[in-house]
Amino acid sequence: MATKYWTNRFEKLKLDEMNRVDTTISDLEDVYAYSLQRLQADIDHWYHRYASDNNLALADARKQLDARELKDFKLTLKQYERLAQQKELSKEHVKMLQNASTRVRLDRAQQLYIQVLQHTALLANNEQEILTKALSDAYESSTYKIAYETQLMTSKYKDVPLLNKTAVEQAISKPWTNDGKEFSSRIWDNRQNLVDTLQSEITRSLIIGEGSGKLADRIAKRYNVSFNNARRLAETEMAHVQELASKEQYENNGIEQYEILATLDNRTSSTCRHLDGKIVDMKDYKAGVTAPPFHCYCRTTTIPYIKGITDSKEDSRAYRDEDGKTAYTDETLSYDEWYNKYVRNKDTDSLVGLKTSNGITISSVSIHQQDRADERKVDIEGLKDAILKPLHISEIKVDEKGPSQRFIGNTITVNINPETGVIITSWRTGKRTIRKYKKKE
Repeated sequence: MATKYWTNRFEKLKLDEMNRVDTTISDLEDVYAYSLQRLQADIDHWYHRYASDNNLALADARKQLDARELKDFKLTLKQYERLAQQKELSKEHVKMLQNASTRVRLDRAQQLYIQVLQHTALLANNEQEILTKALSDAYESSTYKIAYETQLMTSKYKDVPLLNKTAVEQAISKPWTNDGKEFSSRIWDNRQNLVDTLQSEITRSLIIGEGSGKLADRIAKRYNVSFNNARRLAETEMAHVQELASKEQYENNGIEQYEILATLDNRTSSTCRHLDGKIVDMKDYKAGVTAPPFHCYCRTTTIPYIKGITDSKEDSRAYRDEDGKTAYTDETLSYDEWYNKYVRNKDTDSLVGLKTSNGITISSVSIHQQDRADERKVDIEGLKDAILKPLHISEIKVDEKGPSQRFIGNTITVNINPETGVIITSWRTGKRTIRKYKKKE
């Protein structure tokens, strides 16, 4: 059984990362509520436009649109098409809208069905954007933090390559369940289920003749079911990407075994309770079988198992010394110190000490600018060119964040605090800006 010291550290990692889910779920709640509001408004308008005494029979709903009604709806279809293209919805969805726009006959039920398709497609698209960002952030954060904890445990420190966008996208999109589906496929499956159930509820409501109020209740209940599916997917996928990052960092740092670490309380599943404390060889790692998540809403995690370290009886930190023996210490390398030494993009260090053409000495790089350098390869030579040989230097501006001065280079534009010499941020110089200032040379 893992010592309390290491157990607490890895449990805290799990808790910190899973807390991200709360923000993600809040964002999903917002987009579901907005979509429901817009769809219900359209359904209410549709219902009362064609209803008589707040009642609309199924036969009336299947009547053809008259010339004026068809003309009005085709204008709506054009708006739908523009929005679908802006949001980069599927080609099939855009094609459906285009085909509907060219039809000479549409009935009222088809009109409403197209509106349902549009609102749910936008909903699924928003859900995919939210979950993609959340999973990317969780995977990246977990990668560095698990690497830190693992290297702290082994006392074998080494550089950790910065993750690029492509690597992150590939990691979070790789199918890991038995059905071979990735998370984005599940989002669109959920959307199709929502469309099907909404159509059934609308038809049932029209047959019964229960009025628009009851219909609105039916629509809201189906949206709630769909939201709960989205919530379950978000929590399970967030758990998966954290454990995926753990697996990769265990392998990268030579860990041969791991211990399963369950959160033990009255909500712990029998599966996780049974597996808690079990030690597994890395060669036998399989998500959902020998490694978490074992089920939806799974809170179980893992911890590297190193005999004499993980299971040390001491309260202080156990680690491997240079001779490969177990040693103890109360001191530790902080995460920030570790990150700056083994992860941070150090190319920015070459900017410190440079003097701008108007006499400002670069003293440091802001956290924001360093984050940009860490996230993607930054054009250091372009930064130097803007600092030393700018095409243009703007007047000093002062806002609530303090003074800043813009240095426009041939490829990069840099904002510098003229009082402190800190590089605040940078971005690629636009082509029009380059042409504008080159004409003045």
